[in-house]
Amino acid sequence: MKKSLLKGSSMDKNNLAYLKDQLQALGFPLRILEEASRYMQGNPEAFHISYSNQIKEDELMFDLRFIKRSENEYQLKEYELTYKHINIPDVNIQGINTKELAKRLNVADTLYDKYYQNDMEDSMSKQEYKQASDFIKAVNNDLYKLAGVEEGREVAKLLMYKYFPESEYAKSFQDYPEMQKVHEHRHVFPVNGNKALTTIEAYEFLKAETAEASSLNKTNLFTQKQIL
Repeated sequence: MKKSLLKGSSMDKNNLAYLKDQLQALGFPLRILEEASRYMQGNPEAFHISYSNQIKEDELMFDLRFIKRSENEYQLKEYELTYKHINIPDVNIQGINTKELAKRLNVADTLYDKYYQNDMEDSMSKQEYKQASDFIKAVNNDLYKLAGVEEGREVAKLLMYKYFPESEYAKSFQDYPEMQKVHEHRHVFPVNGNKALTTIEAYEFLKAETAEASSLNKTNLFTQKQIL
């Protein structure tokens, strides 16, 4: 634990140690403890911290909710996991392989993060910066090329939904809420002290629940077709 986190009363130190144990037991990174300590200085009744992770092609977004349990003492009450799974088909359209384009978009996404953190230009030479900018432009051009042809629209929607913010997605398609309903799955996991599903267990739970629901929907659809 960093020295900056240990400043304050013994009660503050004990609370931070308690939160550290909670977060470690559940599999959350300790950088969340640093964020929590900053919130705690304002002595709010409750606060929440967002954290995201990726396992293979699955995106995991956690919303950790902290509450005050007594004067100047906090605990993690629960966390909500949003599981986002986008299956990109492996097809060739207009000379573009969609799986390969997804990999390039993932690289472009990392470069965008560097750009918004204002360290892209500082950490690169002018030539490297130009190469990165040209790469992003070429990737986006291929994506919009897919979106512009009938056979490429559906996969372009999936790729834009996976890698673009809602504001950018909405420039090409107007069904973002519907895409969320299909591809995003949420569940709230209560935390009782150190007793709760770990982040990996929560991921496996939601993944299995989603697969079961998908299988049930396919079965119902098949049954309906038979009846018709």
